[in-house]
Amino acid sequence: MAEEKSKFKLFLYGFLLGLMFFGMVRLILSGGGLFLRGELFGFMFLLILSLIGFMGYASHWGEKVFFTVFVLYLANLLAVWYFTKALYLVLLLLALIGFLISLPKARTKVIIPPWAEEPHSQVFEEKEESEQKEETEEPVVEIVEEPVAEVKKNEAKNEPKKVSAIYSPGKLIASSRSNVYHLPKCEWAKKIKKERRAWFKNAEEAEERGFRAHSCLQ
Repeated sequence: MAEEKSKFKLFLYGFLLGLMFFGMVRLILSGGGLFLRGELFGFMFLLILSLIGFMGYASHWGEKVFFTVFVLYLANLLAVWYFTKALYLVLLLLALIGFLISLPKARTKVIIPPWAEEPHSQVFEEKEESEQKEETEEPVVEIVEEPVAEVKKNEAKNEPKKVSAIYSPGKLIASSRSNVYHLPKCEWAKKIKKERRAWFKNAEEAEERGFRAHSCLQ
């Protein structure tokens, strides 16, 4: 849409300048002497300036050249009117139309307040990697050398009780080197070696011997 408007404006400039130069030729031929030489010089200067405007129109500075051409043409018609008392209204009207459409427009600079600017997007790759790692990582089982036994009143039984496999198989299983008990179907339970397996009838018995429940029981 903007390109079509620009082409139409360029065509309008060409149309106005063509009529103006045709009228100027008629004006030159109607005079003589110093008037003829002055108008001929002005005609050549404005013609060259117009060609420069057409060449630079695509770069937007050509429109400023057209504005200069129309201003000089208006000044020439006013000078002719002043010295010869002849007013060419049609040419004056054409030059005035060209002057108005080529009038430079003031460009307003849009200032965007700081609070209206969009914040820069930030990518927290390290955070995402750590979260993903936490999701995929298997729970860590705390390992102790021996389970801590409940203190008994009898000093003879004060030492930690060693768990044996007398309850095998039972409902719960643990490692003799750990303090966590599991369900037999738990993945961690399947990794316990046979010589280290300790079986319990129930959770009370396991907790009495110093073990705590794994997440598979929660």
